[in-house]
Amino acid sequence: MTIRYPYFLPDIVQELHRIPKNQIVAVVGDPPKKFAFGTSTENPLYEKLIATMRKEIIKLYIQGKTVFLSSLERGVPLWGASIIQELRQYPQFAEMELVAVTSHQYQSAYYPPKDEAIFFNILSACSGHKQITVMYTRETGRQRDLFMAEAAHTILAVTPKNKRPAGAAHKGRVI
Repeated sequence: MTIRYPYFLPDIVQELHRIPKNQIVAVVGDPPKKFAFGTSTENPLYEKLIATMRKEIIKLYIQGKTVFLSSLERGVPLWGASIIQELRQYPQFAEMELVAVTSHQYQSAYYPPKDEAIFFNILSACSGHKQITVMYTRETGRQRDLFMAEAAHTILAVTPKNKRPAGAAHKGRVI
């Protein structure tokens, strides 16, 4: 197994403290298996969800939210990061920043090849990066989630219909 982790990304923690908190959004949500369409990106329900996420991200940006945190976990965080990466290519979204907050160095090791490629493509284009620990422990995911909840003013939580997000995600918009 080849690890292609880009260590060259700056650790963004010091920079986040300089950014007004009301400009920071954490994008969180469930993995693909929790949604009715599963891992199928050809499903109209998936396409509808992505379109809704794109609209919400644009609304947040228009409201002055310019820094988006994503764990790049499979599902909503990776989908959201893909949308943000796509939007950043347009001049009207030039000030949009994407920060990866990964739980450990080998986070993508068990991703399917397609998702792993997306993970590294997005990670290499991020404005900054925060890695919680080098190696996985039972606490890394919780520590990552707490870091994101404390750093962000707004949390964009995307969950399957009729399901409320757990924990700190209640302080944001649920779609």
